[in-house]
Amino acid sequence: MFLELHIIQSFGPSVLNRDDTNTPKTAEFGGVTRARVSSQCLKRLIREHYERALGPSAESDITSSPFIRVARTLRDAYGRDYDDARRVAATAFAQAGFDVESERDTFSLAALARFGVADLDAIAKLLADEPTWDALSAAFTAAAAGAAKGGKKTVDPMTLINGDTSGISKRICDLALQDTNLGVALFGRMIAMKKAAAKTSSDETNDEDKTAETAKTRLIDAACSVAHALSTHRAVAEFDFFTAVDAYAETTGAGMMGDIPFNSATYYRVVALDLQEMRKRLTGDIDFDAALRAFLEATILLAPQAKQATFLANEVPSLVLAVVRADQPQTLANAFERPVRPAPEGGFIEPSVRALGAHWEATRTAYGDAGIRGVTAFSPLSDYVLGSLAAVAVRPFDRFIEEAMRLATSDRTTEA
Repeated sequence: MFLELHIIQSFGPSVLNRDDTNTPKTAEFGGVTRARVSSQCLKRLIREHYERALGPSAESDITSSPFIRVARTLRDAYGRDYDDARRVAATAFAQAGFDVESERDTFSLAALARFGVADLDAIAKLLADEPTWDALSAAFTAAAAGAAKGGKKTVDPMTLINGDTSGISKRICDLALQDTNLGVALFGRMIAMKKAAAKTSSDETNDEDKTAETAKTRLIDAACSVAHALSTHRAVAEFDFFTAVDAYAETTGAGMMGDIPFNSATYYRVVALDLQEMRKRLTGDIDFDAALRAFLEATILLAPQAKQATFLANEVPSLVLAVVRADQPQTLANAFERPVRPAPEGGFIEPSVRALGAHWEATRTAYGDAGIRGVTAFSPLSDYVLGSLAAVAVRPFDRFIEEAMRLATSDRTTEA
């Protein structure tokens, strides 16, 4: 089953998400330029919100240097020297089969990956054991000495660290690749492990039978899919020209001048959650119902923080439509393929809500309700604005969350 959250949310003048030119992000849709907030930005906001709600067991970090967290824990909790701890941690990951690279005593994986913070702390606890620490220290020293024998030829000592099949290395690998962390379950992970050359027969000449050097990849599919948020209407950037006065200047004029690009828009955003995949992953310390509630609240109430000290644009959604489906999730973005025009008296919120409701009803009428397990909605707007969605609207917000959770956790098919 899948849970979809379709959200209409308006922000006043703001800089929610910027591109490499420091300008609010945009996208072409329906032949016109729309304001955009990237899915990466939205995922981070969701994660930060539920981590605050659920605490350390839900925390995860994206990094190519998980050894840094391990080394800090070894230093702070177990009194180990930080630089030694980094080397030991990197060696432990290399022995456990991870593709570790080093340059000038810095260590990294081949690419960024997501790790549960509690899992990295558990690895640090394993490495703090005296015999384990001594063995890994010796392994790094031997690899560094072997690399030094290369003379002018630069050799990465990490490539000289052999894989280890001991129980400790297996436990380190299992902890690092743990998939019960909420962040890993929601947003997935891909890690390239050490490369291994496959053996081929010397008398075999068929190229199809020869296997080049390959890398094992550990992949966890994301249970959560997040679309880029798009404005329901045409939107362009404006510029705020500002000056600052030097209080102690002995000359007239501005002490500083500059400009900040910004925009304002009503956005449609959609998030889909694979409920079965999430339930399968969450076998650790986090209860599924608590995680689902935190996810719902985080997704709905997220608030981008960029330039908020300058613009203070936090605003709650004007509509949330929750849909539970048995089959693949869907977006309702085509409700806004033709950009919404403002109401006669101004404003994009109400026309956007009406457009979403009309598209939802037209889609259901044409394709039927097969696969839809349940529908509920929340909005502070009047039933007159909600139109047909008023029939499934639930208020207040807490009651809506309870209804969405009931639909998402029900094992029986319900009439929508």
